[in-house]
Amino acid sequence: MKERGSKTFTTIIDLEGATLVTPSEDISGIIANAKDGDVFALTGGTFVVKSSSESATAGAIAISKNITIKGVNPMRIPTINGRFELNDGASLTINQVNMDGTGTTGDQCFNFKGTNVGGVSVNNAEIENYTKGVYYVNVEAKIPYIKFNNCIIGNIACEGGDMFDCRKGCIDDLSITNSTIYKSCAERDFVRFDDASGSFAGATPKVTIDHCTIDAAVNKSGKRLL
Repeated sequence: MKERGSKTFTTIIDLEGATLVTPSEDISGIIANAKDGDVFALTGGTFVVKSSSESATAGAIAISKNITIKGVNPMRIPTINGRFELNDGASLTINQVNMDGTGTTGDQCFNFKGTNVGGVSVNNAEIENYTKGVYYVNVEAKIPYIKFNNCIIGNIACEGGDMFDCRKGCIDDLSITNSTIYKSCAERDFVRFDDASGSFAGATPKVTIDHCTIDAAVNKSGKRLL
């Protein structure tokens, strides 16, 4: 038998048992009913999170389980228009899904509400248009990690909060790597990490910012990157 030719091609992501979700479905409700360890694969398009606030057109997804959210097709990356609130029992992995804060209440993209929470890992994503910041930890939570890798983060006004903002909690491993951050936090600090050592004896947090481009950020005199 003779070979008559060949063709190289790349298939879309293997769902590997993940639950397929389309923009016409209620992503917030689906995740609310999730089991621990569930994986959700999003098709291309914009997922507008339902809002319970009259002042917001996009709401928050409440998480209390270990959840993974990934995009199906790298040529049509999905966008979630909304925020995340992490309650007790929550941890979150996002890969190849963009986040848009347009029309939300103005709170951070990731808001830690519970004290017994896991980590957040975001890869290959764009995070844009949030008013107060990217994440907010104002509870006594000891978080194992918060990681952003290969992300584009921009138009984060930081009105009412710092960009990466940890006040009462402790993050064991904070890393921002291989990412571009632009046009953000002109009036506030870039990474705020308050000393809450009285609540976390013996903690040794590590902060890594590596191979990042930071442009038009923390421009006001007296404000700090760290």
